[in-house]
This record gives sequence, structure tokens and C-alpha cells, in this order.
Amino acid sequence: MQTTIKSAWAAGLLLAFATPMLGLAQDADEQEGEQAPVTAEVPLELEPTAVTGTRLTGGDPTARVLTITAEDIAKRGISSVEDVIRTIPQVFSSINGTTNMNFGSEAIDRNLGALSIGVSTANLKGFGSANTLVLLNGKRIAGAAGQEDFFVNLRNMPAGAIDRVEVNLDGGSSVYGSDGVAGVINIITRKDFQGGKVTLRHESSSNAADQSQLSAYYGHSWDTGNVSLNVSRTDSEPYSARKAGYYTKDWSSMFGGDQAYNFNVNPFSGQPLNTRSARVGVSRWAPANLTLPEGNDGRNAQPGDFRRVTLADGIEVLDVDAGGSTKDDSVLLSFEQYFADMLRVRGEYYRTEAQTNTRLTRFGTGSIAVPASNAFNNFGTTVYVTYDPQTEVDLGLLPTPERSSTNVSDRISGGIDLDFLDNFRLTIDWLRSGSDKDSYQYMLTNRARGPLSNEMQFNGRAAELIASPDPSEAVNFFGDGTGQNATIAELYGPLSTSSEGTETTEIDAFLNGKVLELPAGEVRFVLGGQQRKEELASLDDFQEGYIGLERPYRDLDAYFAELNIPVLGAGNNMPGIQALTFRVAVRRDDYTVEGSLESDADGNPVLSKSNFANTSLGLGARLTITDTFAIRLRSEEAFRAPTVYDLFGGTQSEFCSAFGAYDPLINGFVPGACQAFGPNPDVKPEQSDNLSIGFGWQPGWAQGLTINVDYSLIDFQNRIASSSELRNLLPAEIYGNLPQFFERDPATGALIRSISRVVNISSREHTSLDFQLKWNIETQDWGTFTPILYYHYVIDMFDQVTADAPKARFLGEFVGIDKRKIQAQLDWFKGRLSASMFFNYTPGYLNNHYSSNAFGEPRVPDMQVDSRYTVDLSGTYQWDNGLLVRLGGRNIFDSDFPFALNGQGRPFDASRVDVRGQVWFAEVTYDF
Repeated sequence: MQTTIKSAWAAGLLLAFATPMLGLAQDADEQEGEQAPVTAEVPLELEPTAVTGTRLTGGDPTARVLTITAEDIAKRGISSVEDVIRTIPQVFSSINGTTNMNFGSEAIDRNLGALSIGVSTANLKGFGSANTLVLLNGKRIAGAAGQEDFFVNLRNMPAGAIDRVEVNLDGGSSVYGSDGVAGVINIITRKDFQGGKVTLRHESSSNAADQSQLSAYYGHSWDTGNVSLNVSRTDSEPYSARKAGYYTKDWSSMFGGDQAYNFNVNPFSGQPLNTRSARVGVSRWAPANLTLPEGNDGRNAQPGDFRRVTLADGIEVLDVDAGGSTKDDSVLLSFEQYFADMLRVRGEYYRTEAQTNTRLTRFGTGSIAVPASNAFNNFGTTVYVTYDPQTEVDLGLLPTPERSSTNVSDRISGGIDLDFLDNFRLTIDWLRSGSDKDSYQYMLTNRARGPLSNEMQFNGRAAELIASPDPSEAVNFFGDGTGQNATIAELYGPLSTSSEGTETTEIDAFLNGKVLELPAGEVRFVLGGQQRKEELASLDDFQEGYIGLERPYRDLDAYFAELNIPVLGAGNNMPGIQALTFRVAVRRDDYTVEGSLESDADGNPVLSKSNFANTSLGLGARLTITDTFAIRLRSEEAFRAPTVYDLFGGTQSEFCSAFGAYDPLINGFVPGACQAFGPNPDVKPEQSDNLSIGFGWQPGWAQGLTINVDYSLIDFQNRIASSSELRNLLPAEIYGNLPQFFERDPATGALIRSISRVVNISSREHTSLDFQLKWNIETQDWGTFTPILYYHYVIDMFDQVTADAPKARFLGEFVGIDKRKIQAQLDWFKGRLSASMFFNYTPGYLNNHYSSNAFGEPRVPDMQVDSRYTVDLSGTYQWDNGLLVRLGGRNIFDSDFPFALNGQGRPFDASRVDVRGQVWFAEVTYDF
């Protein structure tokens, strides 16, 4: 792939120098005929001047940066950072307020688990949240609490303070270091203003997910400095799953009664997932397949009263809330002060608190061991019961089970800029950022998991109530809930708790200045270094013992340089070239990570350190042919550093049971085979070579028209993942015979041990084409019209384990990214009035994401999902006294969600649709 990128550079430079020659020939032809009328044009900029992706004063003219302004956000009628990021065509919303607990594919992003409510992330181009670097005002913030990949939780961003969002799509490791493989998103807040603004908005959702936001900011400036304050409060309600179309889990009637489409049935056992009465198993290993007839409260049930569970015993339990209710508060304070025109002191503090609360539908009790002493256990021995106390909730004996999460993020930063010798500036920046999360899951509690993963063992008072022979006190786990004692309420409490945190400290020092003055302009440079420490905090005892440290960390020492060289400028003697600029950036990152690989004789972790380094080179060129045509070429070496969990994890563990281990050669489990897990200190950083070529053109025949076209290639190597993912990337006969993952009997080939660990699993290639058209049309009587069209097309995307292995493609699939996206926009303004209309198109795709049977095979055939389009509309009127009113709606025609079943029976894809449905909004703003 290095050869491909070098060839592309050569082709791009050849194109850059050949184009002027073509232009000269065209100019000569035009001079022979009548001279064309001259139309005044504004000099072309491929993108607005941006600060993201460089430390150079004046920005990087070779970068491809999309900019979303505060006005763009307001016109779309969106108020959360998550929704802002979802409007970026290259973003796939894999982890959002609805999908965060279980996205469904580790190949595209992380599965975060049951206590990860309140987390949303940015995923550019389907490379995962960990490979999209999100910054606040050009600097890092602590990653989502407890997530070792250190990706940013968008809920931790101050939504009400946004001035603009800049998206660098070329990768950013030569400037920022790790994580910017797919690109860099920089959220820039308002500062350095005079006066204030208060905004109140309300959104009404067709699916009950109403939202209200109050934001205010105020700034004060004086001759030598300024101070500004931003505050906001956002409240939202959960969306109604029923209104969104999730009114059943049984879709079999749409498919001729085929029970494979009935998601109320366990695909492994064939039994209903939920029943009103208890299900009893007479031994630890026996299935819980005995139940009482309807109407039996279980208070005097005898063994002969029980019968086998049938599908008719099943009940349907649907989500009460979806996504949860949220409450977000943020405050951001910034200041700067100049001293003697040569020294500037800067400071910033921000804090956000994001609360999420979700009511659940099931208690998820697992298997409860009920001893023979229980007043209602007449089996004469311990039995194992699956029980879901829905009736007790209906009768008011128990509250509805729920999950709650509070995410708190803060950052304090400061810096100085010292100007000297007219051409140089020394900058020193420091920051400390923390992210903490407390999560709770309230169900039947005072219990811990037993030897089996699904067996629950109760402690203390809970154990007394379960074992009690007193029928007025004992908990009745046998009937339909109508014969329950009020003592069951004593079992309710926080089943699962999580208190996690991440912390980042960083110091930068760099020199920015002018090396020399060329006829084409100033040669500017940046030279500096950085130290950073990223820590995981608040680990539980198990995790601390697993990693070996109370606060696992990753230390970084980095050195970087940038150079901007204007080779040709206005007035040069090169025919057909107006300007030519080169940009070079290089960065060296040296990491140290500490953790445990083994334990000593006493079981204490033995710590060791892993050191690895990466050098990233970024090259760019911008060739301006005329005021109306420019070409840019950019290559970037990007990387992501391994985490402490990628490298370490205690001693190798092995589990052997009668259930056995999975063998891909037989597509089933081998009883008695063992499963082994262990660390891998040899994991290398993920690396990529990024190439992009683009041009911008303002045709002379259409005043105000701008066309931008960009081609992008990302060659991604050493992707880090669990070795078990090879099952999806290699044929079974190859994967199952890899000796580093499967130990077999030499004589029979029978599986002895399955070994799973983190490895550099595969490469990934992504190629895409972007087309943007924008046309400012001014009329004398009807105001100004601005149509905008953006077309994002993914040419190809695939994973490959080796050069000879098959290419695994998931482009255009449920757990993959979309083949294309189309966004069209029409803006209009005249005097005090303005209006905007948006057209959004999502293509159809293949739905291959279903629950599997006991052998890992899909339950139902793959299904094609329909394409979808939505239309948004907004209108604004502004008075002279600073008052502004904006009204509008998103999805104004209430476009239905395409039918897309997932493994839980939900009939829509929350990563591709806004589950809030049709949203009408009203906003009032007052400037003073």
C-alpha cells in the first residue's frame, strides 16, 4: 500500500503541473476569439480557514476540514452534540443514546455493556470511536469514564456553548498523536465577545421524546483582555418504543407464522423468554421448564401441580422507556489577559453533569436457588427457579426496575503566549481533565453471582427471606405473583453498581514563528514537545487484581514539528500557476504502559512495563491555478496506541467445564474442552496510511457557484481485536486449525483447548469520494438563495487478515457503514426573514443481524432494508431589538422507520434513524 500512496502522490503532482498547461492552451484559444466578459469572483478557498489539524499560525491550507457553525446547527433545529455529530456525512452513529449498551459488532465499534447508559460517541468512517479523536477547543478531554480506549463521551461536551465544529477528515496523528486515524473532530466554543445572549428552545417529538433547553452566555471585554461565561441546561424525556413501532416482539404473522421471527422465544431452548409464573428446574443442571397452571399463586403448590412450560405460557414484555430520560447541565468559563502586547495569559474551566435514568421491563433474576426450607418449596430439595416479578410491580409491591447513570466531566486548562523578536511566539499549555461515572441498576439485590454465570446466590437478610419456613415472611418464588408477601420489597435495591473514572493531564510547549520571507510568503514553523498521562480510576477489586494497579495508566512523551512553505505566490513567473504551498508535519510518540502479566506464588500480580513508539509523517500540497481553481494533495501516517487492557491482564486463566469450548471445525461445542484467556504484551499500535486528493472550482459561467470534490483512501494495519473475531474473517477450516488459538489432540484432531487473547487481527481498507456543490444566488427582489448538495460515496471497505485471505466486507450491512449518504439544503434570506430546508437520504442495506441458534447460525434469512429520506424545515425572524424567533421541524413528513429487525426483536435500526421520529421545535433568542 506504501507503493500505492507514493504512486498517488506522483499522479497528484503530475496532475497539479499538467493542469496549468491545459489552462494555458485554453487561454490561448480564448484570446484568438472575442474576449469573454469579466465576472468578479471571490478568491477560492477549498474550505473556510480552520484551526483544526495544525498548530501553525494561519491554519493549514492543505487540510480538508468541514465546518459546522452555530447558525448551521440552529437552522437544523438540533441542540445536542450527539445530534450535531450525526449530521456529518462520514459519521456512523454506532454508539448513541439508544444503542450504547449493545451495538452489535466489535468490528465497527465497542459493545459497552448494561451499565453504559448515558454514553454517545463519534465514529468517523466506521473505524470505531477509539479511532476518532474528539477535541474541545483544540485540546483533549478525559475519555468516557471507565473506558480504557479513552474515547470521548459526547454527553460530556458543553452543547449550549458551541461556536462551531471543525472536522478534519485526513487524520491527525502528525499533530495530535494517537487516535486520529479516521479524523479529528474539534468542538470550538464561544469566547472573546461583548454582551450576552439567552436562548430558550423546546422540541416536541411524535414519539414522546420531548426536549427543552435553556442556554445563556455573557462576555465582557476590555482593552487588554476578556472574560466569558456559558451555561446551559437540557432536559429530555425517553422515547416511547410503542409509538416508534416497537409494539411487539412477535413478528411471525408477517412471515407466515414462522416462529423464527418471534423474539419472545429463546432461540437456544425454544422456551418463552418471559412467563407470568415461575419456571422451576429440579437440579442445577436441569432446564427450568416446570411451571404452575394459570391462576395458581404457588402458596400451597405440590410437585404434581407443576407441568412443562409451553409457548402458550409466554408473555410479551416490551420496553417501558427507551433511551431514558436525561438531564444535562454545563458551565464553561474562559478568560485571557494581555500584558505589554507581548504576553498573553489564558485560562478555561468547564464542567458538565449528564444524568440518565431508564425504567426497565425485566428484573433479569437468573437462576435462584430456593432451599427446601422455604415455606412454599414442597419439592423436599433445593430447586432452581427463574422468576420475574412483573405481577408484584403491577400490585405495587415492587417499584419498576431501573438503571441510572450520572456522568460528570470537567477540565481546567491554562496557558501563556510570549511574543518576542517580532516573528516568534512561545506557547505553554497545561490541562487536567477528569471524567467520572456512577451507575446503578436497581433490581432484586443482596446477591452475588454463583459458580455458574446465570446462578444468583443471595446474602444476608435476602437469604433469610428465601430460606424462611414462615409462610407470612418467606418470599414466594413459585406462583404467578398474586400470592406474594410484602417482604419481597426487602430484596429490591442496587443490584449492579459502577463507579469509574478516567483522568488526563497534559503539558505542551512549542515555538511558533517565521523562518524566512520568500517572494510567495512567510515560511512558518512549529517545534515543540508534549507530555501526557492517561489514567483509569475507581476500578473494582477484580479489575485491580486483573491489571495489577489501582490506577492503570499510559504515559506519553512526544516531540513534533510543522513547516509551511509557500513555494510560489502571486506575481510568480510560472505560467498557469498562481500559488503553490507545501506543508510538512512530523511527530514522535513514546509510550510507557504498566501492568501485570503473571502472579507470584502468593497470587500477587507481578508488574512489568511495555514501551512502544510511533513516528507519524504528514505531507500536504496546495496548488492554486487561478482565483477559481485549486488542487490539494494530502497524506498522513496515523496510529492508535494499545491500551493497558490490550497489553496486560494478569495470569493466563483457564476454565474447564462440562459445557466445553467452541470448535469452529464442527460449528459447535466440545464437552470437556477448556477455554483459556491471557495477556498479550506483544500487541503493536494500530497504524494507517491516509491519502486524500481534492479540488475546488468556481466556474466562471455561474457566479457564486463552488464545487469541491475529494477522494480519500485509508490503509489501516494491525487492527487490535480479540482473536475470537477471526471467526468472522476467516473460513472455519483455516481459523479452526490455527495452533496459536486451538490446541488439538495430535492423533484425533479433537479440541483440547481454545485460546483467546487480544491480537493485531487484520488490515482494513476504506476508499471514498465526496462531492459538494454550493451556489449563492442573489436576486434583486426575492432575496438570496443558497442551494447546497453533499454526496458521500464509499467506494469500498473491507477487512483482510493476510494478503492471501478472503476480503471480509460489511459495507452496506446492518453492522457496517452505509454505501452512500446524500444531504441537500436550500437556504433563503431576505431582510429580517430567513428559512432553510434540508433533504436527508439514507440508502437501503442488508439486514444480517439476528439472534443465532445454539450453533451460531442465523435464526432467519438476511433481509433487505428499504432506503429512507427525511425533510427538515426551519424559519427565522429577527427584530432590531435583539429578539429572534425560530420555528421548524425535523422529519416534517413523519417518514416511517424502515423495517429492520435486530436480535432483540426491535423493528428499526437506531444507528440509522432518529428514534424521536417527527420533531417540531420553537426557539426564542435575545441578544443584549
